[in-house]
Amino acid sequence: MATAHVPSIQRDFPRLIAGLRFVAFIAANLLFALIGTAIVETAAGKFFQPRTLTGILWKEWTLSVVCASFLGFGVHRGWKNAAAKWTWILPSLWFLIRFVPALLSGASKSVFGFQYPNTSLWFQFSGLGCKEGSRALGCMNFLIFTIPLIRGFSYSLGSYISARMDSK
Repeated sequence: MATAHVPSIQRDFPRLIAGLRFVAFIAANLLFALIGTAIVETAAGKFFQPRTLTGILWKEWTLSVVCASFLGFGVHRGWKNAAAKWTWILPSLWFLIRFVPALLSGASKSVFGFQYPNTSLWFQFSGLGCKEGSRALGCMNFLIFTIPLIRGFSYSLGSYISARMDSK
């Protein structure tokens, strides 16, 4: 009995669809991690009105971590999809696109800036650069590169914790 030849595209089609679905879930999770966290953070942030840069930075770091973690936890509970645990990858790559050149440029005299505080990598990426204004390089690095990193990691951590609770 002769077997019909099945083209490889038909054989691989289910895996292709599964891969595309996984990528779509990562994109959706990334939107939840970045934009969803910003929306929740805006609503929750109305209760906290810090008046100093230090207070604003504490608020941003804390709410980004907490809101993104809870969103990741909740979305994983609802979708039961492993893609949420991998949301941290794209924000990490995005952060490295800016961090590595800053590290290699030599302009940063040290990581924590004990001698030259305004040129340190910590100053550039922690939000402390915002004391020089919202258009300062250190502030832009924080807002554009560090905030997505914080939210992506926190969202993935929340999802991971939810998945661990499911497996027990």
